[in-house]
Amino acid sequence: MKFERRNINMGYANCKDCEQEMTPGTACKFTHIVMKNGNVVKRDIQGFGQTICHDCNSHLGGPHHYGCDAERCPICGGQLISCDCFGGTIKLVHYTAINTKGD
Repeated sequence: MKFERRNINMGYANCKDCEQEMTPGTACKFTHIVMKNGNVVKRDIQGFGQTICHDCNSHLGGPHHYGCDAERCPICGGQLISCDCFGGTIKLVHYTAINTKGD
């Protein structure tokens, strides 16, 4: 039996928050998380010596796409998708949205 090699573009998933296609090297646009008390904290960035995240494809130094299994909680350091530091609800914001409030 002979198999034919096909070039099929499977595509990438879209981030449900920033709506970008999660192609290699595309970081999430949302840079901060609003805590339940209203404080704003910076999100974990892609690091650990890899240039591209193994799960969400974020580039080195860029925020992970939410739901990435490699993103760490900025409060406790645990895995963000299973962390209770934010009361079960994560609100993502972009830094420019924070600056418009005078911060």
